[in-house]
Amino acid sequence: MAQSPRLYLVGAGTMARQHAQASAALARDVDLHAADPSPQARETFAALFPNATLHEDAEAMLASSSEETDLVVIATPPWLHRSYIETASRSGRHVLCEKPLLMNKEDIEAVAETLRETGRLLGCCSVRFLANPANRRVAELVECGELGDIYSVRWLQGSHRLRSGIEWQPESPFFLDKSRNGGGVVMDWAAYDLCILQDILHPHTIRVLHATMTQPELPAEPAPTTVFDVETHAVATLLYECPEGSPIPVHFERQSGSFDRDLSESTINGTRGSVSWSCMGWEGDIELCLRNAEEEQGKAQILAPPAEGWFDRAPLGAMLDLIEGRPHHALVGADALFQAAVLRAIYEAAETGREVVVERDAFADVPARSGMT
Repeated sequence: MAQSPRLYLVGAGTMARQHAQASAALARDVDLHAADPSPQARETFAALFPNATLHEDAEAMLASSSEETDLVVIATPPWLHRSYIETASRSGRHVLCEKPLLMNKEDIEAVAETLRETGRLLGCCSVRFLANPANRRVAELVECGELGDIYSVRWLQGSHRLRSGIEWQPESPFFLDKSRNGGGVVMDWAAYDLCILQDILHPHTIRVLHATMTQPELPAEPAPTTVFDVETHAVATLLYECPEGSPIPVHFERQSGSFDRDLSESTINGTRGSVSWSCMGWEGDIELCLRNAEEEQGKAQILAPPAEGWFDRAPLGAMLDLIEGRPHHALVGADALFQAAVLRAIYEAAETGREVVVERDAFADVPARSGMT
């Protein structure tokens, strides 16, 4: 009889509880552990998950002997990600980390080296929306060639007033502090955007040709004593170099605070058709509209979501599927670090005014499947 996987949560707060709930919803018989230095967080977690084993210290929790199916989920604020990823990997366990995966180039390179040494897997939670049926359908349209040669992408996403640390989770001001969060709306949300595009287009190189980041002077600013040095609106021009065809220009915008309207456009144009769709799909209808020579005005579809709360369960479900040898949509190894490097490249392009190039091959030797060394 197969041994139940052991799930170790670093953190017992909001995101850790979400992953614990996901393990229950996935009907996985897991041996659940959680570590948090906060007595209040541990008490709240224990009340919700009475069968869990609670720890005060994450390093002590991970000091026990490991099993091949063990999984550590890093559910802490971003400035703690690197140290816990390295600790978990060196304990002999696979790792799933909340987004943003890593805050800077130094952290990305250090973690890549740790994974090469340990042979452990690292996955990122930016896969939350890959199971959106519209994203799956668009990936199929591109892969089978129904749209022809892809020549442009428009990607404009975000609410005009939903700034993390102000309107969203105001109890977490670290979102507004670049030294603790790595950045603003690009760090918070663009990881999802890049993950979806990566799954559809499979780029091997991404060139950030230009990027602008700004913090419009909006009402309802945080308290004067709160550090607020991150962007709430970002615009970038990206060039995706893919295995086949010409480079694909991507006009990219992501906002959480601006004077613009809410943005929700994801469109891919090809020589035989174009498709627009609801790329997030976490609230309201999931729409997809295909335009081609037969349907120039567009053929619209409304797609049903997989199930209630599907996006909350997606990261853990994908990682467990990978570890246990099933088909999966996990973002791991080279792909996860490539995505993290592109996020940082957008910031670098905005700061320097110069083109920044990121190649997936820089991480090609990072483990991407269980048992790889």
